[in-house]
Amino acid sequence: MLKTFKEHGGEVMDVNFSSDGEKILSAAIDGLRIWDLLGNQLVQFGGTTQVTGEYAGAGFNIEQNYETMGLTVAKVFKNSPAMEAGIKEGDQILAINGKSIIQPAGNWMIISDAINLIKGEEGTTLTLQISRQGSEPFDLPITRKKIKHSAIEPIPYLSAKFSPNDQIIVSGGQIVKLWNIDGKELKNLEGHTGMIRTVNFSPDGQFIASASDDNTIKLWRCDGTEVKTLKGHKDSVWNVSFSPDGLTIASASWDGTVKLWNIEGKEIKTLDKSSYFRNLTKSTLELSLYSINFSPDGKIIASAAEDGTVKLWNTNGSFIKSLPDKDHHISSFNRYFDMSFSPDGETIAVTEVDNTVKLYKIEDDTLLGTLIGHDAPVNSVKFSPDGHLIATASNDNTIKLWNSNGTVRETFRGHNNIVWNANFSPDGEIIVSASKDGMIKLWSLDGREIKSLQANDLILDVDFSPDGKSLIAACKDGTVLLWNFDLNILVEHGCDWIDNYLKNNSNIKKNDKHLCEGVDFSTLTLIEQGRNFATFGAVEEAIIKFQQAIKKDPTLKFNPEIQARNIAEAAKLVLEGNKLARENNIKDAVEKFERALQLDMNLNFNPMKKAQYLAAVFLVTEGERLAKAGNIQGAVAKFNQALEWNSDINFDPDEKARNIVTKVLVKKAEESEKQEEIEKAILLYEEAKNLNSNEFERAGILYALGLLYSRIKQLDLAKDCFMEILKSGWYSNVYITWPNAKIKSIDSVIYQLGSIAQLEGELKTALSWYKKVNKGLYRLDAQMQTAFILAEQGDLEKALEHVHHVAIDNEKDKLALAKFEADLLAWQKRHDEAMGIYNRLIEENPDNTDLLFSRATLADTMGNFEQYEKDLRRVLEINPKHVNALNFLGYTLAERTARYQEAYDLLKQANELEPENPFVLDSFGWVLYKMGKHSESVEYLRKAYADINASEFPDAAAETAAHLGEVLWISGNTDEAKAVFEKALQVFPENEKLKETIRRFMP
Repeated sequence: MLKTFKEHGGEVMDVNFSSDGEKILSAAIDGLRIWDLLGNQLVQFGGTTQVTGEYAGAGFNIEQNYETMGLTVAKVFKNSPAMEAGIKEGDQILAINGKSIIQPAGNWMIISDAINLIKGEEGTTLTLQISRQGSEPFDLPITRKKIKHSAIEPIPYLSAKFSPNDQIIVSGGQIVKLWNIDGKELKNLEGHTGMIRTVNFSPDGQFIASASDDNTIKLWRCDGTEVKTLKGHKDSVWNVSFSPDGLTIASASWDGTVKLWNIEGKEIKTLDKSSYFRNLTKSTLELSLYSINFSPDGKIIASAAEDGTVKLWNTNGSFIKSLPDKDHHISSFNRYFDMSFSPDGETIAVTEVDNTVKLYKIEDDTLLGTLIGHDAPVNSVKFSPDGHLIATASNDNTIKLWNSNGTVRETFRGHNNIVWNANFSPDGEIIVSASKDGMIKLWSLDGREIKSLQANDLILDVDFSPDGKSLIAACKDGTVLLWNFDLNILVEHGCDWIDNYLKNNSNIKKNDKHLCEGVDFSTLTLIEQGRNFATFGAVEEAIIKFQQAIKKDPTLKFNPEIQARNIAEAAKLVLEGNKLARENNIKDAVEKFERALQLDMNLNFNPMKKAQYLAAVFLVTEGERLAKAGNIQGAVAKFNQALEWNSDINFDPDEKARNIVTKVLVKKAEESEKQEEIEKAILLYEEAKNLNSNEFERAGILYALGLLYSRIKQLDLAKDCFMEILKSGWYSNVYITWPNAKIKSIDSVIYQLGSIAQLEGELKTALSWYKKVNKGLYRLDAQMQTAFILAEQGDLEKALEHVHHVAIDNEKDKLALAKFEADLLAWQKRHDEAMGIYNRLIEENPDNTDLLFSRATLADTMGNFEQYEKDLRRVLEINPKHVNALNFLGYTLAERTARYQEAYDLLKQANELEPENPFVLDSFGWVLYKMGKHSESVEYLRKAYADINASEFPDAAAETAAHLGEVLWISGNTDEAKAVFEKALQVFPENEKLKETIRRFMP
């Protein structure tokens, strides 16, 4: 073993190498740490926080017990119901309210449910089944109460990842956080209301996805700006990953589904459970999907479920097939399964409940073979990097190596307990296995054990470094273990295995038969081990290895102590030289390197070239820093100096500096746009456009500008931006990646041009543009706008015919199109037909709040107040925080009935949810007026009238003016009321509501 990282004080949940293989990032329940390969802790961050507050609950924390798959009491709060009831740390929670925790025990609950259950409403009771060592299980009822707490508590981190460029770290636990490489907290990404299980960067590092126990995925930009909340899962989301091209996101949840989303956060498809799942009740068996994989080319997604099936999908969400798709039955709960794509993406290996692995040809569903031989469930299956071999790990304590045709090549025996996983090294020459016996073993491909690595506890994660020379493992006891591989050991075992073959195979050349003769690899191994120890500063251990080598081979003539100290000093000098070179101190760095070469003759590099290379890297970094600060001239100077040191650097200094400044300007523009400072955002985008020379990035800036100009109705300028993108001529395959480019294909540009033409009244031109939108996520919108224009031109039948001929390839778009047809009919006052469609859609989708809300508004138009209220009540039953439903129903009750208290309660809740919403402010002010609270009413109505966008919502603005004028008049402020009426009448001279109100007070 090279190093044990012992500094963590609790379970290490995630561990990863940086992309350059030089650093290690670990996430644990007590914080985050970065290490170098010497085992030195470079940075410690995260840690603890002061927790204070009050909540209703039982008053204890729980953690998962990996041995029993149950729960253990981790902490009991003072003066809590748990402490009063005698709950103790270390108690095993077997069941809560009659539902078993231990899996699989029939009626059992998942861990996230249990965590949520111990915190509930005050006064409710939960019954725990407790187990303590030396006593029989017993039931213990606990009544929740409000608990005040204040304590320094560790912040648990369940996941942490380096960005692709290794400059940013994202972590997940109680909150998503961004850090720089020095451990400085950059930003809290707030919004999740449950634990964050997984965080991942997109391949290009532009986006971050986080999966949470609050049943959502959130998509963030790399600067921490939230892009979208991905809602749809009905239980904890445990896994989220990006496709290799970064354009598709797949999420897997405990609700048993995989969902696909585009990079803008729009759901593409829900990959539903099979029909078998629908025949089971949750009380009988809780099944879940927790594994998702993209094929190597990113074109296929495979989802694995605990019923032992694997389903294949295209990235557009269309179902391909299920493996196996027949003669497959579940006899009991099965949590032993895995799947793996072959490197060429043509074959998939799937573990089965009968202790076998089946190989399927993806293209035509052909069963290529069945791997038969294990005596217990198979936990993992992996292809070798070249796809010619397969490794499996099993509960029968063995690993098996298979040929791709399904025949057993070797059985690896040596573990004393379940083998959780087995995997190949990046070069395919070594197999590593991790077992419940606490051992990690390295094997040669002939089944010989190369090395047995002792871990201290259950291994939670194990990974190779990118170069395959190091292995890292995370353990339940809070340690991180690091090993390096001695290549001479591998050569020794390789020669031992191949020696007989070399000597006896007639096809081997005569000179090659003796390749392994006369080599004492055990001596070479000891020397190499000594060098490794000395390099990492372990001088005493190095001396011992050198002494052992000399004892085996007395012809070796060197002093072990001097050799060890010289190598250690040389390694130290190299590190010091690296630091000096990165500080652009070439002269002193070269001196350090030259002294290192004198001490260790095995070092092989050119001191000057090494120093110049490292200095160039530093200068580029400095240039980037200056460019980010807006200093283009200083950045160019640094870049030019870097080019002098390293001729392999390939970029134009001026172009690079300008493009960096562009990105800074774009980020500032994004922030201004977020703050509704539209004019400022436009100026920043314009400056970025003028600086940037990269056509690809320029397109993104133009697109963002076009959207903003459209928003402020400067349609000619918007059109110029979108036309410039089209006229560039290189767009056929372009994907616009800037944040405001909401759709990632050129079809989005064409759609925007159609939208502008439609706003300008150029309907024929708009139809021409919409006709060209043949793909992408704007395709359906373009088709619906086409139908709308046809209806607006008076040809409703043609519009409906167009709707009926739109090709739909997924259920979500099919529903959207049907709803659009109903909206179109309602707009054309064909109310009965529209209501018929809504009724059918709601019968098929009874919990769809959008449909219910739309039917409610149509019912109101038709004078059916009973249906209107019923549908809005149903919306609020499904989603009590539906602001529009609260507002609409509250205002209608205030306006048309005397049920003012009901209206007030609804509108008060809406105002608490969205206190800046001008429509809610108007409604709330109006119900206060109806209740006789005139002074309070005026304040809400004044703010509503000031904040509402009159150009975008003229009717609503006119009605708010009417409300404000009436309340002012009744309150005795007649002069102000007249001023409001007169000004509003100038702006909205045709609004009947406003004119009727004025006639009442100013006949």
